[in-house]
Amino acid sequence: MEHIHITGVSPRTGTTLMMELMVSCFEFDGWPVHERSLLIPPREEFARFCSKNPGPDDLRFAKAALTKNPNLWIIAMVRDPRDVVVSRHRASPDHFWSDLEWIKVRVRLFNKAISHPRFISIRYEDLVANPDEVQATLMRKIGFLRKKAAFSDFAKVARPSESAVRALGGVRDISTESIARWRGELARLLGQIKKFGPIDGVMQDLGYDLEGDWDSVFDGVEPDMEPGFWEGIRKRRSLYRTVRSSVVRWPLRLRFLLGFPERSDKDLVRPPNADAAPAKEL
Repeated sequence: MEHIHITGVSPRTGTTLMMELMVSCFEFDGWPVHERSLLIPPREEFARFCSKNPGPDDLRFAKAALTKNPNLWIIAMVRDPRDVVVSRHRASPDHFWSDLEWIKVRVRLFNKAISHPRFISIRYEDLVANPDEVQATLMRKIGFLRKKAAFSDFAKVARPSESAVRALGGVRDISTESIARWRGELARLLGQIKKFGPIDGVMQDLGYDLEGDWDSVFDGVEPDMEPGFWEGIRKRRSLYRTVRSSVVRWPLRLRFLLGFPERSDKDLVRPPNADAAPAKEL
């Protein structure tokens, strides 16, 4: 089974958009309804399978997964961290979604995997500005991809699930309007830097250039120190719940590392024209 898995340095980096572009514009005969951990391969055999999950384990075990499976390719989405920390999600529109602390942890995991030749980093900014160029790059690097439509025609051909539509905010033409949105949210960005330290190193690790005096934009700005959605959850989570969450995840991790990963056919989709079986969404 040829398998492409999509993850990201953090949430709000464009993983859902990339997933929907892949299954809409390339030929795949199986994919999850929305998200599926890299650690849980499908039980059912597919010729070409595409999945996505921006969870930390999908970066933490990326290199191990690539080493174990020569037919696996991982696309890792990156985005200007300044835009990530000011991004909102429709699941909680009154709160900023991600935070700089979370990004810094995941960048360390990203740096450990980036040396593998089947770990492909894609910038969100490149994807929305030049979707067809990104599509051509993926086709050069991943030889088995078969094109059905151009990425730039996404809005015409996409048939995303309800979960994906909620995450995307609807199906529409790919746009650059969300690039550099941080310039309108300086208080939030400054608050994140005050709480979690400089952003310059993270920017450099992800390949983003900074002008020497870029932070002069903060002159006269009062930092917004309110926690975002996930930062607030971490603050409210008790030690018991943190330990319990880790204990629940470790059996899945160990099974994967030992070569006996948990397999499931839950929430898988086949396209209507697949030869092996009719479309299904369980």
